[in-house]
Amino acid sequence: MDNQTLEMLRPWLEAVKNRDVESAVHCYAKEAVLLGTFSKSSRKGLEKIQDYFNNFLKKEALTCEIKECFSFLGDQKSTLCGRYTFMAQTEKNATVMEIPARFTFVFELNSEKEWKIIHHHSSVLPES
Repeated sequence: MDNQTLEMLRPWLEAVKNRDVESAVHCYAKEAVLLGTFSKSSRKGLEKIQDYFNNFLKKEALTCEIKECFSFLGDQKSTLCGRYTFMAQTEKNATVMEIPARFTFVFELNSEKEWKIIHHHSSVLPES
């Protein structure tokens, strides 16, 4: 990944790693759409996105490792897509579960010159 791509994703990755709901939600634009990895519901707007992360980031230990990333960078909008793996450690038996998934993030540069996620789709990889 190039530096600009990494800089766009870093706040989101750090928020997931730290299980920081507020920081995760701060990565999104006000009217962003999230099609989350572990939810059947589409979520539009920060309140619904926060609801998703309140549940998603409850895991005892959670990390996300980028496996493959393609970037299409523009002046005002950029798209990142690829594969990542979530690793979650269960509280009861300390087993680490690996959950491979694919993602698309669409970022937009806002008036404060911050890249915000306007669309995020993530889904568990099919077995074949």
